[in-house]
Amino acid sequence: GSLAPDSPGETVLLQLQSGAYINLDLVKNRGLLIRVVVSLPAADIGQEPRLLQALFPISERMNQLAGSVQSAYIDYKELSYLREQLKISFIIILTLVLLFSILSAVWAAFYSAGRLAAPVKDLASGARAVAGGDYTVRLPVPGHDELGFLVASFNDMTDKIAAANHSAKESQRRAEAQRAYLETVLSCLTAGVMVFNRDGQLERANIAAAEILEAELAGRDNLDSLAAKYPRLAPLLKCISDNVEEGMDDWREQITLPDRAGDQILMINGATLTGARGAGRGHVIVLDEITALVKGQRDAARSEIARRLVHEIKNPLTPIQLAAERLRHKYLAAMDKKNAATLDRMTNTIVQQVATMKTMVNNFSEYARAPAFNPVEIRIEGLLREALDLFGNLDSGNRISTRIEADLPAITGDEGKLRQVFNNLLSNAVEANRIRHDNSLTVSAGRINVAGRTMIEIRIKDHGPGLEAGPAEAIFEPYVTGKPAGTGLGLAIVKRIIAEHKGQVWLENNPAGPGATAVIRLVAHQTTQYRVARTA
Repeated sequence: GSLAPDSPGETVLLQLQSGAYINLDLVKNRGLLIRVVVSLPAADIGQEPRLLQALFPISERMNQLAGSVQSAYIDYKELSYLREQLKISFIIILTLVLLFSILSAVWAAFYSAGRLAAPVKDLASGARAVAGGDYTVRLPVPGHDELGFLVASFNDMTDKIAAANHSAKESQRRAEAQRAYLETVLSCLTAGVMVFNRDGQLERANIAAAEILEAELAGRDNLDSLAAKYPRLAPLLKCISDNVEEGMDDWREQITLPDRAGDQILMINGATLTGARGAGRGHVIVLDEITALVKGQRDAARSEIARRLVHEIKNPLTPIQLAAERLRHKYLAAMDKKNAATLDRMTNTIVQQVATMKTMVNNFSEYARAPAFNPVEIRIEGLLREALDLFGNLDSGNRISTRIEADLPAITGDEGKLRQVFNNLLSNAVEANRIRHDNSLTVSAGRINVAGRTMIEIRIKDHGPGLEAGPAEAIFEPYVTGKPAGTGLGLAIVKRIIAEHKGQVWLENNPAGPGATAVIRLVAHQTTQYRVARTA
């Protein structure tokens, strides 16, 4: 009997008429079981129908829950009588709970939004500060979450930016100091320095280079553009280009540049600038003007020759002159008229030629001697007017027109030597005019600007036959003259005096009409402290 299953009741049998029965039933002494009852069809006609029942036990936990449900159901039955009162109470309680929940949610939302937005606001303000250049800003780390990691990364970034900025400023300061040092050194050098990059573009040039080459050296220039702007520099640029193309790391050459005031002799030193890995970064060119040195050596040699020539010639001149005069005095009265005339003519010729030779020797002596240079402040227009008055009074036929600028700046020079220069050039101009029987002269003086320096330019224009074809500088060489009785030292002395004054002098044919013009350029007094680019 204990093994026999619990038989289904009448309620189960009634439900079987509509189908299988499946339900959770309470079985005596066994608790809740799942009862499944199905009807089996009869196998033979007249056989009674049968039922198949299966009881499935459930866990103890399910039994406890079912018991709880049963208890709750009973309680529900009890409370269903108090439905309306409970409903009102629940509505009030739920309303209060809802309101409290909404308020709590709103407060929590604002609180959470504030906590979330605070680091973001700090990041935004920190970013604005960094954008404004303040790399010392640091933000408080809110926690160890993603925002905290972001803020910590921001602080680390600002520290690295501050360190990099400090390093960059320090490097920039050192670079500026080095650049200022190099600029100071380059500006004080008397040698010209030019730096070209590997593409042949000029990167840097000091003041001395611009003054030596008498050119404006801009950073955008290259060898081709410089050759196009300054054809006079073609030999120099070709020399640089050839040595660079040949890959010469270190080279040295001497070249001569044509100039209307005389050839300019330059000593060029070139070297390749190498980078950190040994690759070529460019080329540095150093220019030394040795025109004055070469000319000084040449003048020194000529002066020595002139000195020796004066010494060798001057000694016998006086005995020759005295002997001729004694012959004339002793035999002239005792001879017949015909022979006396011959002797008189010959002795006069000897005396005159000796006098001419003495003049020539004195000129040689003056050229060979280097007189002292006594610089004083001079108003050039005063010296010019003195010389013009002298030549106007010597020959009233000279028609001299002047265009002298008023208030010319003073110069520093030797007054006596400059007076000798003007007298010599005016004398040459008057003699040139006599060849073509034209006595008109034009003398002008004014200030000009040459390579940033104020200079005084004096022009003495004649209407003579002009200069012969040939190098303009050759006429200033000693012993070169176009006069039948000239010694060839006048213009050489003029050139030396102007060189002593750090000026320039040259002769050029007049562009319109016959004649030539002597041009003198002297540095004005207020700029004499600057280095002169070149001396003629």
